[in-house]
Amino acid sequence: MKKLLTIALIAATIIFTSCGNPEVEEMVAIIDSSYVAVQKAEAKLLAIDTAEIGKMMRFNNKSLAYIQDNFKDTATKEQGIFMSDIVAVKRSFSKLNKQRESLIDDMIYAKSQLNDLKKDVENGFTTKQNFDEYFSIEKQAIDLFISTVESSMIWNNSNTNRFEKMKPQIEEFIEKINKSDS
Repeated sequence: MKKLLTIALIAATIIFTSCGNPEVEEMVAIIDSSYVAVQKAEAKLLAIDTAEIGKMMRFNNKSLAYIQDNFKDTATKEQGIFMSDIVAVKRSFSKLNKQRESLIDDMIYAKSQLNDLKKDVENGFTTKQNFDEYFSIEKQAIDLFISTVESSMIWNNSNTNRFEKMKPQIEEFIEKINKSDS
């Protein structure tokens, strides 16, 4: 019975000290604001259409394999550069997919860290000074995550535009190969 009263007293103390405490409310607001920023970056990250990237990569792979199997002539400098560009776009999309997977892991970790820190603050397990130290580390990781997501979006758009410009040229190149085989 004595243990039960002690636990109840400790729980009540924690609840009453965290409720209505402006310092706690301020720390929670900072954490919530960062969580919203991570969610916005998450939405952008998940907007990268991996199915569309896969389709472009399959087109590149199929086209490149066809060109390599059926192009009998010695390639001119321009043709060689063009075939290298096809490979470069494929590689770039592949790297983007890997980076996206890594960023999803980073996002899950950041959200978990923020949730844990918020629980610690709400339960009175951290002081303002400790919060400032912990949060500054988390803030750096969150800022890096958000800037990397932004860079990935630019990278994805650039690659997609590059692919869209190259696709008719690839189709035309394959058509020329087919005509020369006839």
